[in-house]
Amino acid sequence: MKRRVFWILGIMMLIFLVFIIIFSDIIFQEGNPIPVISGILKLQKNDIFVVQISENPIKYIIKNDKKDSKKYPLLMPGTRHEMYINNKIEQGWKVEATHGSSFVLSKDNITLNAILRMLTQNYIVIEERYN
Repeated sequence: MKRRVFWILGIMMLIFLVFIIIFSDIIFQEGNPIPVISGILKLQKNDIFVVQISENPIKYIIKNDKKDSKKYPLLMPGTRHEMYINNKIEQGWKVEATHGSSFVLSKDNITLNAILRMLTQNYIVIEERYN
């Protein structure tokens, strides 16, 4: 009986390791997957639209609502990034330009590049780079 339990546990661990090895590029694309998973869970539970998932570099995760953006139609599908940008504007930042999937904002001689990346079809990661 004990041998059978050890065999079953061993096979389950082997399957888990093979899964991790095969999908490691996806699982670890933002580094440590635990803050990303935690951020996704917070987005699911609460009525918040953005969750910070990393301090250095500063990264946020937002849920993609897959609606067409009227304000930035060429940037990326969804409108949640508009809420992020509007929040930055309320903080005193000014939108200087959009380049592909990024925004360039400025405030007090500081330039902020907000780079958007699709994590999955349902989630977008925003990385902030200051110059």
